[in-house]
Formats: sequence, structure tokens, C-alpha cells
Amino acid sequence: MANSSQTEKLTVEGLRDQVDIFLDQWGVPHIYAQNTPDLFFAQGYQAARMRLWQMDTWRRRGLGLVSEVMGERYVAQDRMARLLLYRGDLTDEAKQYGPQAGVIIDGFVAGVNAYVAAVRAGEAELPVEFSALGYQPDFWAVEDIHRIRAGGRHDNAREEVLRSVMIREFGAEAERLRKPLSNDWTPTIPDGLDLDDIDAGLLEDFNQFMVFMSAADQNLIDGSNHWAVAGAKTRSGRPLLASDPHRDMSLPPLRYVCHLSAPGIDVIGAAEPYRPGVTMGHNRDVAYALTIFPCDQEDIYVYETNEDGTQYRYNGEWVDFEFVDEEISARGGAATTHRLQFSRHGPIVAVRPERRRAYGLRAVWLEPGAVPYFKAGLGCIFAKCADDVRRIAAVSVTPGTNFVFADTNGDIGLRPGGMLPKRPNWDGLMPVPGDGRYEWDGLLSVSTLLDVVNPDEGWAGNANQYNIPPTFADLAVCLEAEPDHRYKRIEQVLRDVSAHDVEEAQALQMDVVSLPAQRLCRLLANLTFADSDTDAARSTLVDWDGTLSKDSYAAALFQVWWRVHLLPAAMRHHLARHGAERRDEAVAHILKSTDMSKTPDLWLRLVEDEAQSEPMIALLGQTLAAAARQLAQANLRNWGDLHKLALHHPLAERLARATSKPVADFSAGAPAPVDGDGDTVNNTGFRPDWIQKLGASVRFVFDVGDWDSSQAMVVPGQTGKPEDPHFRDQYQPWLAGQAFPLLYSRTAVEEKAVLHSVLATTTQQA
Repeated sequence: MANSSQTEKLTVEGLRDQVDIFLDQWGVPHIYAQNTPDLFFAQGYQAARMRLWQMDTWRRRGLGLVSEVMGERYVAQDRMARLLLYRGDLTDEAKQYGPQAGVIIDGFVAGVNAYVAAVRAGEAELPVEFSALGYQPDFWAVEDIHRIRAGGRHDNAREEVLRSVMIREFGAEAERLRKPLSNDWTPTIPDGLDLDDIDAGLLEDFNQFMVFMSAADQNLIDGSNHWAVAGAKTRSGRPLLASDPHRDMSLPPLRYVCHLSAPGIDVIGAAEPYRPGVTMGHNRDVAYALTIFPCDQEDIYVYETNEDGTQYRYNGEWVDFEFVDEEISARGGAATTHRLQFSRHGPIVAVRPERRRAYGLRAVWLEPGAVPYFKAGLGCIFAKCADDVRRIAAVSVTPGTNFVFADTNGDIGLRPGGMLPKRPNWDGLMPVPGDGRYEWDGLLSVSTLLDVVNPDEGWAGNANQYNIPPTFADLAVCLEAEPDHRYKRIEQVLRDVSAHDVEEAQALQMDVVSLPAQRLCRLLANLTFADSDTDAARSTLVDWDGTLSKDSYAAALFQVWWRVHLLPAAMRHHLARHGAERRDEAVAHILKSTDMSKTPDLWLRLVEDEAQSEPMIALLGQTLAAAARQLAQANLRNWGDLHKLALHHPLAERLARATSKPVADFSAGAPAPVDGDGDTVNNTGFRPDWIQKLGASVRFVFDVGDWDSSQAMVVPGQTGKPEDPHFRDQYQPWLAGQAFPLLYSRTAVEEKAVLHSVLATTTQQA
């Protein structure tokens, strides 16, 4: 019997049988149902109890319904949302996710709606955001799950425009510095593309919506670390799997931890509150996790239009655009009609009538079966072994992901999943004419490129680096991968381990050794500078081990030296050697349109390849002196004085006014100094003001087979309700690298439960 401190009975119509939800002391709901429909009904109901405003906002953003509650300023974003909805046949779409998907989605949506109904009837408390903004949560429809596609990880369309503008304005070498491509790939301007047709503001509405939809910084690229270690290299003799997906640091966070148990299902891990299932976690037999595989799934098409913009030229003929009129009702204003435009390739996301040009988006995530992460998340729930996860990877659609897995048979491995357009005559890196010359020749599953099972090294993992085997190096795949520093550091640690365990895995997740810092500081070892202050700064970095601790002066000196002074100077020096003009303008453009918290290998080579030359030695000294002066003048003593994390509810100030409470009640806590940067395993990617905006939204270490020994962490807490103790209770432990037990067996769950919620219908309660 549970040792719950409290038991509550909730009357919830729509269930077939009683459902038990045990909430543990860390806010994790463990849901036990007697059948599948009830299980996912209860997941939807419980998710809404914990995150209703977040869920309602996600739905409104995705469907283009924000302006009806937030006003006219959101009309443009609502229009873009409606352009980007899935508009295919929903009956066929529903079949794409497996035989149980319909029951699962129906149950989840019914559960969400049951809680919404209770709130609207005054039987459950209206979350403070709704009362402050003056509207009610809306009911969901099953098709909402299928139609909303823009919430995944997508960024190549934006890069196509940035790349085109950069090449036109500053040349190919400047673009190579802005976005170094994997495998030293060189983009080719597609035949027929006029770069003058591509302007910097082309995708402004599209980009603003995509950032709005994901609440992310468009320059910071999401990523993750994960690795599986074979039993031969662990202390227990069992496999171990570690995962820490890196997403935008937000409050409430993207994911929460949930446990779902019913006949044939017993899975626990990270769930997204607006979709059923568990995206990464484990069941009784296998642990699984995902990192991004940079799989280019988007193309921008440039169309020549007729004078009134109603037709476009395709295969030498004029073809009609399709137009759909939709009404958008904005709060406080009159309803307006908006004409949505589509080509054979997809939505028209921009028009330039003065140039007689229209710009279309073709995206894999607008294809059938491409709800982000959904096919993989539902499939893995039922996986029985590593081979099942491998098969799921082979049919996964979007986004591109690396699946890592470990099962109770002792098997481990990694396989990418996701569908890549087959582009027979271009590489996908720049826009192409939409006149019929550039068409997809079907889709390629990236699972055919790599399939690692029980590697000789005794471990398999990924940190978003380029991991395509040499036999496929001539394919335009994974070209925009992350720098490999996080992966190389993980490899460095795991290469020689023989007794890896949960604690060591957690320590590696928190590792903040910077390999780029070590490489750059080594260049100073055999130098001396005449100026004593500069040489003292040099000695500080030479004696430092490259650990980016928040209390380290050397870490602060390195970051300001490298990112503020040396790197821009090295770029200008490099462009001068290549005869480029407008170098200052080019470098400024580079720095504002890329993730400056990470370090592509090409950037390091700008310095390393000339480290012994007199001009570079002088540059090293000048920039080091400038960095030391900057720190002294600003009285900055350590890395944590610069690099901080501040998590606030997006409506913090408005909620404070509405409730007469301090703003601090709607934040995770005071701004906190943080370790690391975008190159360290503990990824703390930051904006230009050094504020952390990227990090591990959840962390897991799964002890495969001894599941109750697994550990988890979610930042800053499980719920989105500011008054709930689980709104921010994990913030300080997360900063300290701590974790909580990820309880799995029902005995362990009931022993640690603090609340037992019994869900039943009126008849069942009687």
C-alpha cells in the first residue's frame, strides 16, 4: 500500500476504469491504468493539470489563433502559422503512426478536454495566466495533433537565405567563415538562381514565427549529448545510457518527466506536454534517447510570377497558384481576411511583387507522418529490444535524429533516423528556381547511412557532430552539423573507462573542459610578450587546464580574448589575405548571424595555421592585452560574473501586476553564474550578452535492467504553475549537477509517493 501523505479522489467522466496517479516528491506523475485508452486519457488530463497554459499557448501558436486572445500584433504570426499547417488527407495521415496511434491520440485529447471542461466549469482552478490575460483555455481536436508541424527543430530554410545574401554581399570566403560546413563542403550556386532575388528580409515573417513557435533564439542551434556504454565497460556489468537534450532554456521548460503504465506498456522518461507518449526514456526492456542529426529537410523555391501574381512559370508554362482565404479574428479589432498562397511545392512564405517573384517552402515536415518526434516517440514505447529501435529509426520521418539505445540483452548502438530529400542536381544549401529543374526524387532514410550495434569500442554516442562514414562523404548529408568538441571530449573520457557507472555518467554530463580553449592556449606556451601585463595574461592561460568553471578568472579571460577580440581579428586577417573588401562589415555580419558560443574547427585553424607567423604572434598579443584590459575596467573577476542563467516566466511582469505579487514569484530564482559554454559537454550556449539560453532541459542516466537505480533531472521543475512547489524546485539542484531517482518499479513508486490521485467516473466512484 502506498505511503502517500495524501489521497484525493477526482471524478473524471470519460474513463472506462479507475486510474491511479502517484505523484512522487520530485513532481513526477506515475500513471497506472487498466487499458490503453484510459492511460493516455490520464496522461492528457495530468499534463493539463500541470501545464495547461503552456499547452493552450502551443496549440494557439500552431493553429494561428494567438491574435484572438492577444491582439492584432500577432496577426502576421497567425497568418504564417496557418500557412505552415499540414493540409493533407487526415485519414491517411492518421495511419502513418502505427495501429495504436488512433486510440492513443483520441484518449490523450479527450483527457485534455476533460480537464479544460473542469476549468471552464469552475470545478478546477483557472491558471493565473488565463485570468491575467482575460480568456479561457480552449478545447482541443484530434486533428490538432496532426496539423501542427512547426514545433520541431528546423533551420535550413533560414540558412539558405543567409548563405545567399552573404555570398552576394561579401563573397564565398566570408560565407565559409560564417557557416563552416561539415566535410569542408563548398556550396554551389544553383543554375538559374539570381542572388539579387534573395534579400535579407525575405523570411522575416517565417523566421519570427518559427522562433515564436519554439521560444528559441534563432542563432542558437539545439543539440544534445547521448551515449550508451556496454556492460563490459561498466561497474555493474549492465549497459548504461546517458542523455541530456539541449534546448532553449525556458520556464516552463519544453519537457516534463512522466511514467505511463498499463497492460503492454510501462515506459518512463521525457514527454512533451502537448503530445501523448514519451519521447526519450525506457520501458522494461530497452532505453532509448535522441539527438539531432542535421538532416536538411527544407528547400526554398523561387518562382517567376505573372503580373498579378496569380500564376508561376513551371516547365515553360504558366501554372495557377492555389489560394485559400482564411479569417483571422484579433482581440480588440475587426476580423480580417487573409489570402494564403500555395504552389505545387508547398506554402508561399514571401512575395516580392516588384520583382515578380514568389518564394515557396518545401519541407519534409509537411509530408504525411511527419509530426515532429511523434512516430519515433510512439514506436519506442513498445520496443522490446535494440533491433526494434533500429527498425523505428528506419521509418522515422522528422526531424533528423540519432537514436541511441541499450537493452536488457546487453546490446547497445546508434542509428540515425529521418527522411532526406533526394536532390539529384543540387545540394540543398541555397534556394533554387521553382521552374521544374529542381525536384525531389523521393526521400532517403538516413538510417541507411549508419547503423552501429555493439561496437568494438564498447560504447556508442553522438553530440550532433558529423558522423557520416567515409563511404558516403560525397553525399550532401549532415553538412550543417555541430562542431565535434563535445563528442571528442566524451570520447576522450569514455575511451579508457572500464567501470563506468551512474555517478561517472552524471559527472561527464556536467563536464566543462573546453577542447578549443586547450588548443588555443597551447599556442601561447612558447611565446613571451614585452608588455608585462600582457605576458602575465599569457601565463594565466598557459597554466590553465581549459576548465570553464564559473569561478575561474582564466575562463573569463579566455572567453573575452577569443570571442570578443581574437576571433574577429583573425577573421579580418584571413579575409584580407584573400583580398576581400568590406572586411569589417563582413565580420560584423558573420558575428550577428551565427552562434558565437560555439567554435567550428575552421575558426580554430584561422589561428593555428599561422600561429608561428609574425603577424599572428602580434595579433595574439594585441588581442590578449585588450581582453585583460576589458576585464579589469569592468571589474570582472571570473567567468560567472559574465555568464549567467536567468529563468523567468514569459509573462512574469504582467502576472506580477495582475496578482500584486513580486516578479520573483514568477521566476526560477535569482540570475545564477553558470559553468561551461557551447563547446563543453555541459552545453550552456549563450547570447551575445553572455546570458545562457541553451542547455540540458532534462538529464537522464539509465541503469539498464536495474531501472530503479536510474537518475533524472528537469529544469527548473515539473509544472508550469507558479504557485506549485514543483515550478522551480529543481533549479538549484540542476545548477549543482544533482539528480533525483527515476523511480520505476511500482513498489518504489508507492513508497515515495506524496500524492495518490484516484481518477474515476461518477459511476465508478459510487
